[in-house]
Amino acid sequence: MVLFAHRLLLVSLLALPATKSFAIPVAWNGQGDGVSWDDSNNWSSGSLPGPGDQVTISSSQVVIAGAAAVVNIDSLTLGDGISSTTLRTSTGVIVAGQMLVKSSSVIDFDGLEPMIAGTVVFEANASATHAGPVEASTAAIHIFTGFFDLQAGATVSLKAKGFRGGFTLSPGFGLGPGGSGGGTSGSGGAGYGSVGGAGGLASNGGGVYGHLIESFDLGSGGGGSLAPC
Repeated sequence: MVLFAHRLLLVSLLALPATKSFAIPVAWNGQGDGVSWDDSNNWSSGSLPGPGDQVTISSSQVVIAGAAAVVNIDSLTLGDGISSTTLRTSTGVIVAGQMLVKSSSVIDFDGLEPMIAGTVVFEANASATHAGPVEASTAAIHIFTGFFDLQAGATVSLKAKGFRGGFTLSPGFGLGPGGSGGGTSGSGGAGYGSVGGAGGLASNGGGVYGHLIESFDLGSGGGGSLAPC
């Protein structure tokens, strides 16, 4: 079953130019720091991937693309279909041709920058998510593509990735947060599309925001009582 989670922010369509000719294969070898996209020693070419490069990351690990410069390449294949490979990105990503996320691999958005690709394919059991829970609107899934293929068993899920719940005796974070509880009263529930539960107080529930069915905002956090939520 294909799952589109409650807090999916945006998957939209944007036509892009065709893939360039004379593409050059570049593979991740992890011989630099073993983590950073922007460490040239991590790549088989000895330099950072750029326009015209067909990039493959097949090792079972987390690769972080967090440099200020936008990643701009010809194509990207993430994973080998067996092991789990995660690309965590907080910078913009432009893929002229196909971005293929193979089975068991993950695209993890750790910021608000978009990913733009001619074609996006998530194989079965591949997934996209973003960092969370968060205390402010600092992460979102923004994918712009001319063709989006979410195959059976693949997911775009933000379950439990909305605004953080309140700490001890504190209200939740974000829009429509639940109010804090006390020593003898429970905390208020988060609101989204309807008022949150009152908890131990009559007016402690989170306020209404967002749309009950077509949800694009992050989910709010419930209030904290005597223990963190």
